[in-house]
Amino acid sequence: MMRRALAGAMLCLLVATAAGAQTRITGDPRAWEEVVAAFDRLGQARSYRVRLTTPGQSSSVLNEVVPPDRVRIVQQVGTITFEFITVGSETRMRILSTGVSPAWRCVPPSQAASLRPQQPVPPDAVTISRLGESAIDGGRVLGFQYTMTVQARISAQRLFILADGGLPRRLEALDGAGNVTAVVEYYDFNASITIELPRCT
Repeated sequence: MMRRALAGAMLCLLVATAAGAQTRITGDPRAWEEVVAAFDRLGQARSYRVRLTTPGQSSSVLNEVVPPDRVRIVQQVGTITFEFITVGSETRMRILSTGVSPAWRCVPPSQAASLRPQQPVPPDAVTISRLGESAIDGGRVLGFQYTMTVQARISAQRLFILADGGLPRRLEALDGAGNVTAVVEYYDFNASITIELPRCT
């Protein structure tokens, strides 16, 4: 159960992209610059929240992020809640479920490392196009669709960036047929979020 919780939490930490001098851009190079700039702005925010959901599944993962090194992850799997808090190099976790002690546990360093945001690897190649303007929850967004090749692995995504402020608002992971396999929502930018490291056993 611990391993599954860690794997789910790691998915939500993949919230940024990276540019590289050797990245080959096909399509609209300026559009890729806007995508990279949106995640750069996210990295400069004082705080934000990220929610990951999967179509057709009831599970979800919520991240609360206070740069440079404070993250709270809440993963809901059915009736079970896994909660992780990382401050610096230390991580705590607890499981909220019937019959399980809600006490915070110390996470071994080898497992804690996987819960910290990782430096994204610049893609080798990108093919990108613009999707035009639309709205999400009343906010005007600019859409982009692209495929990335990173270390011989190809992934496809749709990204929607807030027209006002240029921050990422929604990222959709796509399968080979163009179906959405995961949705990442970004919100509460610069909100008042406090993350403290609990005592653990």
